[in-house]
This record gives sequence, C-alpha cells and structure tokens, in this order.
Amino acid sequence: AIFCVTTDSKGRVWFGSISGGGAAYYDGEKFVRFTPQNGLPGTRVSSISEDRDGHIWFSLLGVGVARYDGEKFKLFNSEDGLAGHTVMSLTVDGEGQLWAPVFGGGLSRYDGAHFKHFTTEEGLVGNMSHALARDRNGAMWFGHVEGVSRYDGQRIETFTKEDGIEGTNIISMLIDSKDRLWLGMEWGGVNRSDGQRFEHLDIANYRGGSGGGGPHHIVEADDGDFYFGNGLVPNEHRDGKTLEPLPLPDGVTSGTIYKDRHGRIWMNRGNHIGYLKDGAFISVVDSLG
Repeated sequence: AIFCVTTDSKGRVWFGSISGGGAAYYDGEKFVRFTPQNGLPGTRVSSISEDRDGHIWFSLLGVGVARYDGEKFKLFNSEDGLAGHTVMSLTVDGEGQLWAPVFGGGLSRYDGAHFKHFTTEEGLVGNMSHALARDRNGAMWFGHVEGVSRYDGQRIETFTKEDGIEGTNIISMLIDSKDRLWLGMEWGGVNRSDGQRFEHLDIANYRGGSGGGGPHHIVEADDGDFYFGNGLVPNEHRDGKTLEPLPLPDGVTSGTIYKDRHGRIWMNRGNHIGYLKDGAFISVVDSLG
C-alpha cells in the first residue's frame, strides 16, 4: 500500500510503500520503480523528502535512511550515527538539515556531515515521535505521544494536555497558510493552535481507522478545504471549529493524502493512487504492494 507521497524540484511525484513495495516516481510520462534489485536498501518506505541539493531521502523501516543522488543510493544507520534503524518520517529544515524521528530514540538531525541527537535530556517532551513540521519562522515542531515540542534553533518549548491538547500520540502535523498548527492524534481526533491556545475540533461523521481514528495525513488545499487521511474527508466549516465531510468521487478513499507543487490533491482509489481534478479521480499508478 502507498503510504507517502511527495514531489521534488523537478516536478516528479514520488510514492513510498510501507508494506514492502519500495518506492517509485512518476514524471508525467513514465513510472520508475526502486527496490533492492536496483539499489534501494530496503522495501518499507515511511517517508520521502528532498534536500536543497536535490537529493531524495527515504526513511526505511528497520533499516535507516537512504539518500539518492540520481544515480545511486547511500544508506545511513546507527553505524553512521543515526539514533536507530526505524525512522518514522523525514523533513528538511530551512538550513538544509535533515530531521529524522527514530522509534523510541528521540530525533536525529543530519547537517551533511554528522548526526546530532535530541531526546528528553535535551528538553523534548518525549522520545517517541512520528510527525514533523516547520513553521514560517523556521522553528521545528515535533509530535510525540505525550504532546508537542517546538525547537527554534536555540531552545526547546513543550506543550501537553496542560496547555489544552486533547488526546495522545500525535501522528500527523500541518502548519497551514495562516501559520496555525494542526495535530492529528491517534487517540483523540484533531487539535489546532493559533499560537495562543490549543482547541479540539469536532469532525462530523469522521470514519477513523484503528487505534482511535486519528488522521495520518492532514492537507490544506488551495481553495481552503482541509483533508484528513484515514477516513472521510472533511471541510473546515464557517464557524472555524466544526468540520463536515466533503463529497468524493465514487470509490475514492482518503487513507493517503498529499498536495503536490501544482496544488493537486492525491488520494487512493482501491489499489490505485491518483489525483482529484474537477471532481473526478485521475488514476496514475497501481499500488506498489
């Protein structure tokens, strides 16, 4: 099953399978797949990100992280300084540094030469992290089981249920066009912060997955609609708090959602992944397995 989608600076759309299908990209004409047979050092891809040099990074469950320079892959694991072998997600900050949450090991940051680790000893609210986001001021946000941590490059600030967060285990994050922080909780739905306080949002008729129904993906469309992956697709209601379902083409589900550089919203339809256009689903590729 395709779990993650991203676009690179060349306009290619990348897909990653968390169930063993490896990775692939679609350039608008052809579909190119990567597995261990042609260099990808793993098969279970949980996240894909591009650095400012144009390198494509993959988080590989149980293996580490891999960098693709357009010709070959280079694997980084604990022997290279990574805090562990199971990385849940990846993102690149404004300085070009790669951030990688390691299962149970806090976060690893790679500056192109060395890894630096951040754990509760450095001030994080927890050592288990699944989600990352960067705000317009360049600060990094990390979602944990216990709450959220914010790192501005100098110090770490933490937020928990005492600050108004409802639910536990943040599995998705979004900084929207208004610089608001959205948190998808594995147990507890969705929280949102305007920088002053957190509020819990009601999602009408949301059909969540196992473990409490939290969304694994949160996306803001160009028209202001918000999409939540792992159930129905809601829209932000006029009162700014209640969320109601949006209609989708027949057969389309929102397990994996991504907005590309062209503003297209990518989703699943059975074993296919494609994007929405004028209310229709445009299929691009079969599931990677």
